[in-house]
Amino acid sequence: MTINNVMGHQMQHSLDKRYFAASIDLQKGVESKPRSDGVVVPDGDCWICKRYERYGIWITASFGADDMEGWHLYRPLTEEPDLFLMFSRVWQDKNFPSAAQAFVSRFGLPRGTGREKGSDRPTRLSLQEFFEESQRAWVALTLYESVLNKDGAAAEKLLAEYRDLDEAFDECYKDMQQWTLPDTVPLTPLQGALAASVFVVNDAVTRLCRQGTSVNFDRPNPDPSSAVKVTWSFDNLLGAMYLQMWWVVISSGDLSRCERCSRLISLTRPNPGARKRRSDKRFCNAACRQAHHRSKKRT
Repeated sequence: MTINNVMGHQMQHSLDKRYFAASIDLQKGVESKPRSDGVVVPDGDCWICKRYERYGIWITASFGADDMEGWHLYRPLTEEPDLFLMFSRVWQDKNFPSAAQAFVSRFGLPRGTGREKGSDRPTRLSLQEFFEESQRAWVALTLYESVLNKDGAAAEKLLAEYRDLDEAFDECYKDMQQWTLPDTVPLTPLQGALAASVFVVNDAVTRLCRQGTSVNFDRPNPDPSSAVKVTWSFDNLLGAMYLQMWWVVISSGDLSRCERCSRLISLTRPNPGARKRRSDKRFCNAACRQAHHRSKKRT
């Protein structure tokens, strides 16, 4: 979905599970065929404890980080492609402590606290830290949605209300005001919202995630580009979730949404030698285009 696309139409767009899943699929290349930089493998592992308990202000793993019998691995990027979306909503639950514990019991702690921040098996996190991380994720996502919807008023309100939550929100809010540095042009609300969202997401990915490569000879005499795999690893679940959002951001120019059925449309080339699809494509197929035109005639 390109921003220009959205500006030309009145549909309201929100990022849903399908959008996150489609963004991950785009990273694998067109129809899973090799890309010029190799095949992307978005399947890093993450540890989860068998049981978590809540003690006062803390959510704690019932097994220590060294007790391997109490932990198992799963692949959050592919098994739960919209984890970032789910995580961003937890802070809004009326019974937040229970909602946070339910999330952790299903997916694990987003990160550890104090000395455990870099551990791949975090054993505890305070409810306050969980709340702030979930809220920050929601603001970053909602700011991005306000840009897709060309809703400058919503963007400005969000930055004003949550500017103290993150340095990037505060800096971008200040850059929107008339009292910025001399000889500088203030950002528009949509520019500020886009910059704030991207800065927060990119900062998390830079701190918590790493890209690498591997060579996989899974067939005799492979094509060099198909043998090279681009892999991702992350320090903790928070890194994996922000990587999901980062892929949404960098894939936005290759995704649109059908005006008739809201199905996601890939704007990438149908095959490596083909021309890229038009960025203003409005319908997923001829049937939706015709149905849309018929409905217009009846109104």
